[in-house]
Order: sequence, then C-alpha cells, then structure tokens
Amino acid sequence: PPEPPTFAEILKDLETFRAEKPVVEQVRTIDPEETDEGEWWKLFETFLQDLREFKKMKVDMNGYRIKLEESKLEIDVMATNLQDDIDKNLDDV
Repeated sequence: PPEPPTFAEILKDLETFRAEKPVVEQVRTIDPEETDEGEWWKLFETFLQDLREFKKMKVDMNGYRIKLEESKLEIDVMATNLQDDIDKNLDDV
C-alpha cells in the first residue's frame, strides 16, 4: 500500500488548496411563497449574506460611535483649556 503523506507534505498541499464557495444568485422577494420550491435556498443564502453584512455594519457603527465619543471628549477638553486661557488673559489685562 502507498505510504501516507508526511506532515510537511500535507502543509505544502494546504498552501495550494483553495475552497471557493460558488457565487449564489441573490434573490429578494417580498413574498417568500412566490419563490420556486427548488429555489428557496437562494432566498435563504441571500438572507444569510444580508445578515453577515448587517452584523459587520453594526460592528463598524459601534466603532464609529466610540471614535465620535473620543473626539467629542477631546474637543471638550480643548474647549475648556481655551476658555481657561481666555479667562487668564482677561485677568492679566
């Protein structure tokens, strides 16, 4: 019988292995009942893709919200410092 591949050979083969998911035609319909019986999976795949995109958007939006809050805090600190400088200069005059 042939010898099994070595670990190094398996790793080398993994570098060239590409599992590509076939492109699925996206189907959107208001009434899922209108979808053909054999085509229901296209509607389901579209739903799953939309769900992944919405989850990514939610993560992105949360990141933007955090950046916005950090920027607001930075602006508030700068505004306070400027007001303190203005008050100090007015007292000096």
